[in-house]
Amino acid sequence: MTQKRDDMMAPDLRHLRHLPTLMPDDATVERVRRRCHAAIARRQVRVERSQRRASFGRRMLEQALMGGLALTYLVAVILDVVALVRLK
Repeated sequence: MTQKRDDMMAPDLRHLRHLPTLMPDDATVERVRRRCHAAIARRQVRVERSQRRASFGRRMLEQALMGGLALTYLVAVILDVVALVRLK
């Protein structure tokens, strides 16, 4: 079936080759360029903002993790001291 469809489209493709290539005018090129640069700048601002948020989140997670580990270590030391006191 695909071969039949390709055969049917072949004449249309030959006609397309004869169409002229359109070139945009300078004003259109400049307008598109400005829009693209503006979109890139907006995206950069969003990326930087999200990186700052992620950085803050990572710092908070790191502090919470270190606090939890320190608390666990402190509890283990206290339990060891209590066990040693009971042995006497």
